[in-house]
Amino acid sequence: MKFRHLPSVVAAVLVASLLYFLFHGRFERFNRYDRLEDSLRNWKPDPSRLIGTWCIAEQRGHAYLSDKLQTWRYEFPVAKSGNYYWTWTFTADGTCVDTPYKDEQVGKRHRYDWSLEGNRLILKDSDSEFVNGAVIELNDTLFVFFEDYGDGESWVHIYRRD
Repeated sequence: MKFRHLPSVVAAVLVASLLYFLFHGRFERFNRYDRLEDSLRNWKPDPSRLIGTWCIAEQRGHAYLSDKLQTWRYEFPVAKSGNYYWTWTFTADGTCVDTPYKDEQVGKRHRYDWSLEGNRLILKDSDSEFVNGAVIELNDTLFVFFEDYGDGESWVHIYRRD
């Protein structure tokens, strides 16, 4: 058995691996977002499934800070912040009320206009856009959407039917 080509094969594999790792981290956000968009391109959730009250259950996010990936995950309610959480109540007339809770006390409610265009959830108040994200799951008990802020930071928000 001859191995005269083995060194060049090993070198090619090492160079390919090095290039992959150098560029993968730099473009991971774009690749992940593109794959997400591709998988959802033709999916149009039924807006009527959004009607009702949804309670935040979890948030996950990541950002590149100084070229290092940082990730985080929050589960709600957050005990160390006075059992903090919030709900979104969507109505058929196109309004959404954001209600925060802390120590079982209701905070200041905010009203938004909502629309679901394809798989894009948009919440707007009178001044600006509050949320613009891709709905990645919507059924009777689970509502999940993805937001990409374009500066290397993105979030996944997970809500459960209240």
